[in-house]
Amino acid sequence: MTKSQELLKEIEELRTKHFQRVDEDRKELEREDVTIERREKILKEGKKETEECDKEIKDRMLRDLSSWALDPQGFFYRVNGELKVITVDIGTTGKYTLDMINFENHPKSKYRNEIVDAFINEIKQNPQDWKIEEEDNAIHDKVSWGGCFVVKHKSGRKHYRPFPLGYKKGHNLFASFSPEEWTEIENALNYQKQTDLEQLDSYKNWTKEQLISEINRLKAENEELKNNQTLTSSERQERLQKNQEKLEKFQSFLDKDALQPVNNNSFVPFLISGAVLAAVIGLVSFLVIKNLRKSKKD
Repeated sequence: MTKSQELLKEIEELRTKHFQRVDEDRKELEREDVTIERREKILKEGKKETEECDKEIKDRMLRDLSSWALDPQGFFYRVNGELKVITVDIGTTGKYTLDMINFENHPKSKYRNEIVDAFINEIKQNPQDWKIEEEDNAIHDKVSWGGCFVVKHKSGRKHYRPFPLGYKKGHNLFASFSPEEWTEIENALNYQKQTDLEQLDSYKNWTKEQLISEINRLKAENEELKNNQTLTSSERQERLQKNQEKLEKFQSFLDKDALQPVNNNSFVPFLISGAVLAAVIGLVSFLVIKNLRKSKKD
């Protein structure tokens, strides 16, 4: 067994033990005769145990960093896919499985931040081994995640970050790397993503139906933004403004298409056929009149 496999086994044992403890606590908390004092003690001890378990797992992950990466949702996944799936009983609501590591999946989670910071430092120290690619339909774990930035190591290891709201067709408010973390990675790799103008210019060849569909999508997105309480007022206004600029640009494409002058060459066959028809009518008329005059003389 390699050192990496030993560390993974320890992580799996820690997780299994932790979830067994969680299940035991849940069952006791569901009892009708549990006192308030006992309930508070269970919750307090459970929080402490979770903290200790997370720290132990985090320490082992840092000792084997190259075996881990960040998926589009912000979960830590095992690069070679060998992480054991743990099924957790959650009472009357059923069961769910855990095959990834998740430290609250939030940028304020200290253990999550320690590992992500280690990922970023790894990239900064060896930028020649990494590159950023844009995938309009990224596939991870046999699932399509839509448009994603993919930070790819020469070994094939990949970190993911879904396109954020306002970039191409991105719709994620937050996932995996935070904006600040992502900026660090872009700077480390001297990555220059497309500007909004370059993106919009790429839509010029869209059909009328595609443009209308995108306009309707942006309008619906604006309505969602107006009701999104997770954004600050300035963030909401900034994104609404970007969408409005795109709407105006798309509308200009539609208007330009509607006002497109008709190609005069398309009238050439009609003019030629019209001229021929007129000549034929004129010739027939001439012959009819000539015959009439001849018959009168006779």
